Amino acid sequence: ITFMDEDQQNIHFQRIMDESEEREICYIKCVIKSGSLEFEWSIITPSTWDWIGLYEDNSKENKDWLTGHWFYIANHSHRETLTDGRYSFTGSHWIGTVSGQNQIRLNTYESNNMYKTYAHTN
Repeated sequence: ITFMDEDQQNIHFQRIMDESEEREICYIKCVIKSGSLEFEWSIITPSTWDWIGLYEDNSKENKDWLTGHWFYIANHSHRETLTDGRYSFTGSHWIGTVSGQNQIRLNTYESNNMYKTYAHTN
């Protein structure tokens, strides 16, 4: 998992869920440029509702993402259905940045207003 700033310096990204959650991050790359976060990914998941969101900081609840600073990975991916019923998503997208100590989270939609983070970086 690679996150890089404009100078191509790696930024640490932490996985939250264990492998029993049926999600695999094959790769995720985020290049932080002035005014935007440019993402590329390959993710295997049982859900079509996984999404990437930007949060003001790490103290925020999962329902408190920054308005307009999130996207469903399925909407910006090539999707393949695997033999075990999971989906493989490969794609790219960008979102605008917000000043401050933001946190990026890779989340899954669990149920109405319930979200679970399975990877994040500050």
